[in-house]
Amino acid sequence: TAFCMYNRLSERRDEEAEWCGRVARVAKALGVSAIRIDVVAHKMSKEDFLPLAIKALRKAMAEVEPTGVPLAIENHGALTNDPEFLDALFRGVGSPLLGLTLDTGNFYWYGHPLSKLYEIFERFASRVFHTHLKGINYPAEKRETQRPMGWEYGKYQCPIYQADVDFHRVATILDQAGYQGDLCIENEGLGGKPPAEVEAILKKELALLAELRGKLGRAPA
Repeated sequence: TAFCMYNRLSERRDEEAEWCGRVARVAKALGVSAIRIDVVAHKMSKEDFLPLAIKALRKAMAEVEPTGVPLAIENHGALTNDPEFLDALFRGVGSPLLGLTLDTGNFYWYGHPLSKLYEIFERFASRVFHTHLKGINYPAEKRETQRPMGWEYGKYQCPIYQADVDFHRVATILDQAGYQGDLCIENEGLGGKPPAEVEAILKKELALLAELRGKLGRAPA
């Protein structure tokens, strides 16, 4: 499993580096395999934030690398759902222990067409250290369009077994890249549903998760 950090790299670079190191040392002691982090500009422009983020993460990685525990940026929000920004960030930091918490829904939420998602997953598969499997089911005529960021997410979010994304294909992509981490469900549409309905949805999602674990050559949990 993974630890989850809430980071503000644009405001407290030294403190973030220290905390990342402390969390990584605890993660190593407890056998936690990755640390999910935020890389968010907080009102800065992409052009101004990128060099700052590179410097901040270089400093953080100097604290983290001795533990061997990776930092895994969640693709989240306006910047880290942009593959070009991610490439520039990874290239600028230059650490093999800096990678991705792959949120399958967030790249789709950002507006990328469905077919482009698999290109993005393949592009970054070797850097994936953790996953959030999230479902969206857009109308058929919208799936291959470049939609506005966040378009109708609240209306079309769904369980992973109803999603447009082919999670068996995602699991194959990760397996071919040698992924060894967890497969985690993130379902943001359960609020307000009756407990019995939530239970039924989660059971079906877990059944799909068991199939996906088989794609990764692992026994069902």
